[in-house]
Formats: sequence, C-alpha cells, structure tokens
Amino acid sequence: MHAGGASSGSYSTYLSRVIRGSKWKYLIPDDFEYRFTYEDDNWGMFYWSGHSLIHVPYEIWNVTKNVRLIPYLVLEEGPADGTNPLYDHKWGLIPKDHPGSGGSNDPYTDWNYLAQPADMSEGEAGYQAWVAACIAQGTALGGTPNADGDYIGAGTLRYDDWTTVGSEVMGRNVWFVWNLATVTGDLSSAADEFSAVAPEKLLPEKGTIFKFTTNKTNQVADEFTVTAPKVESTSVADDVKKVNVFPNPYFGYHDLEISSAELPAPKYVTFNHLPTTGKVVFRVFNMAGVMVANFEKSTTTQYQNWNMRNANQFPLASGIYIVHIDMGSAGTKVLKLALVTEEEWAKRY
Repeated sequence: MHAGGASSGSYSTYLSRVIRGSKWKYLIPDDFEYRFTYEDDNWGMFYWSGHSLIHVPYEIWNVTKNVRLIPYLVLEEGPADGTNPLYDHKWGLIPKDHPGSGGSNDPYTDWNYLAQPADMSEGEAGYQAWVAACIAQGTALGGTPNADGDYIGAGTLRYDDWTTVGSEVMGRNVWFVWNLATVTGDLSSAADEFSAVAPEKLLPEKGTIFKFTTNKTNQVADEFTVTAPKVESTSVADDVKKVNVFPNPYFGYHDLEISSAELPAPKYVTFNHLPTTGKVVFRVFNMAGVMVANFEKSTTTQYQNWNMRNANQFPLASGIYIVHIDMGSAGTKVLKLALVTEEEWAKRY
C-alpha cells in the first residue's frame, strides 16, 4: 500500500500524502483492517468524480473500537468525457504506474479515504446510516440505481450526505501490485500489458485482509499497575544460602571491568548476598588443597570484590579454586570458582 498522487515511493512521501500532518490522533493507538468480503452492502463514494455511490469489494474497520468506517474515493481513471475507455465508475486496479519501485510495471488502484461515521457506536450503525442518507439524498433528486446497482451522480444529482460523516482518519490510500505488468496509461499502446493480465490478479481474492497495526504510545488515560517482587524472607540465614560469585567462570575480563575509569582496568570477581555487618573471612584453595589467598570483607554492602591475586599480589593462574567463606554466626559457604586468565608477564619473581 502507498499514497495516491505520490511523487516517489519514500516513507516521508507516504506520510505527507496519507497522514497529512494531523491525522495521527485518529490512528494511534487503534488498529485497522481492509476486509475484502465482496458483500452487496460494501459502498464507497466517488466524491471528486460525480458524487456517486458505488460498490467496492472491501469493508474498512477500526478493529480496536469495532466500528465500520466510511470509504470515500478518488477515481483515477481520467475525465468522464466519453473519450476515455478507462472511465467505468468502478473501483479497482488501473493501468497506470505507481512510483513505488523503479520500474514501470506497478499498476495501482483508485484512491481511498477513510472517514469515521458521525455515529461511532460499536458495529455498523454509523456506516449504515451514512449509506441510507446518501441513497435518500440522490433518490430525492430523482436518481435511480444503474444496471449494476450503483448510484451514479452527475451535475446536481449527488449521493453525498455529509451529516453522517465524521473526521477523516487517513487519506489517499492506494494499493499497487509490484511488478505485475508493464503499464503506460494507454491501453491501445503495444507496450501496455495490462489487458493481458488474468482477471483474478486484478483484485485480492475474497477473504483477504490487510491490517494496519499502529504503535501503542502512552495515552493520557492510560493507567499502569506495578507490583514489586515479593520478599521471600528477611532471615539472614536464608540470604546466606544465596551467597555466590560472578562472573563464574571468569574468562579473562568482563564488561564491568571495562566500564571502569581506572587504568589499567581492574580485574575482579564479585561475591554477593554477604552479611552487611560482622566479620567475613574468605579463604581460597587450589585443587591440591593449598590455600593460595585469604582476605576479609571490607564493605558495608552485600558485595565484595576480589582481584584474584595471592598474598604477594601475584595473579592466580587459570584453574579451578575452592572458596571457603566464614561469616561467623551467619554460617559458612563453600563455592567453586573457575578462572581463565589472560596471558601476562609478572614484573618480578
């Protein structure tokens, strides 16, 4: 889908032709559907082309509000002066190229404008009131349906009641078929392939639905309820069970190290869920059972960083280590920590 009268296939062109600057308030946050039902009560009004009321193959719905919308149309077939073989007062695909692609083989449909009915109650009541009012107006002026059941306006004979029409939602919707056939706008041209297109390719098949899903931005009437996570327990002993170390395994570095302003970037792992008061002692053992490091918690939060160095401030080698954490009356915890360190050269031995 794109815009009637567009000079290019760009999105900015589409917005300028379809939204026209002020229609967002009628679109967002609702969703819409073109439903190709081919029902007898599907009507559209050619307002700029004789004020005629004709059958169209689709229904248009605001599916969020469940309200059927009103289509009024622009006939793209040229003047009704008796010399134009394309002028048939029918909505459909025409042999003119839309600039939606770089080729000259994208025929497009007559234009569609979407309007709200004046009666925006749920369902079709507003739409049906508009249809009845348009027919009544033309009938009062002596109009009658043609052989196809359409009401063709001319001169002062008009089928265009506006008291039953509300605000425009979108303008100038057209559908074009990408790379369908070379079209020139002149069916007599040898280069024009439109006449050879199979009829079933000219319109969507019955049951086709085109959906418009809009962004759901926050609205003035929106309300949000936030439920905070439930605190499972306030017991220190229960929290100690969650004591852990991260990242584990440690692969050379992690993102929090890189975000530090300190240079060179510090290397560390972090223990969490530790008691915030009292003495906490860490003892680190290698797989041979040799204690290679020990230190005490130095913070008043649940966290404690460790630089993965021994008592002589040499970095530990890659491997698996056992960390024994003594938290006094709160209990003890034993963790397994895997280190994969970067290659580096010690400055002293």
